[in-house]
Amino acid sequence: MLSAPSVAAASTLRLPTPPSFCLGSDSSVLTTVNDPAVNLVRWQRSLPMALGSWLAKHVQAAPRTPVALRALSPDLDQLVGDLPPGVLRTALVTDVSLLLGHLLAISGAPVVHGSFGLVTGDSCVKFHTDYVALRLLCTYVGPGTEWLPEDSVCRPCLGEATPAGAEANAHIVKAGHRTKQADTGDVLLLKGDSWPGNANRGAVHRSPSLGPGNPPRVVLTLTVWRLP
Repeated sequence: MLSAPSVAAASTLRLPTPPSFCLGSDSSVLTTVNDPAVNLVRWQRSLPMALGSWLAKHVQAAPRTPVALRALSPDLDQLVGDLPPGVLRTALVTDVSLLLGHLLAISGAPVVHGSFGLVTGDSCVKFHTDYVALRLLCTYVGPGTEWLPEDSVCRPCLGEATPAGAEANAHIVKAGHRTKQADTGDVLLLKGDSWPGNANRGAVHRSPSLGPGNPPRVVLTLTVWRLP
């Protein structure tokens, strides 16, 4: 027969520190994702208005096909697609190269999988975590990604077989709590469930609901599936 643990034994029990987040206005904040207690980092920044207007005009409604970006020779022209040449295309490629460089430096991964383009539907509006090591998101046009601090999440509700969308989110977001949202141009770095030691602790996020008549989003996604 098993006996109940003594008070002394119980006092040595260590529960995992709840995942947290970091905000900053400088790219150096991205490195805080290496802290075991951090599962989401938001680099708050703004982009030139001309770039957003140009992208809204020229990005076509085509599938966002993933591209393997190798650390030694990433093909960013393949990633951004058939955008017209010029100063603004160069500015976009330069920015994507900057973000890719940060992710490669943090992860040490030899390959990052990227996608870039128009998001028109509501396929990811349920709050969820990603089964990846790291994912970087930047919305160049439209509303940014929504996310939840740890104290706002009902984690057991993430796996419930509830309908997608608003009904599911009503269970996942704790009563009295509100979602947070990245601004256009912000960079989110999200630790997933496949980060070592982060199983069932991935950053909880979702795509904002666009709704009828709302403009589409232009989004960059860079993913490290596993750490080397």
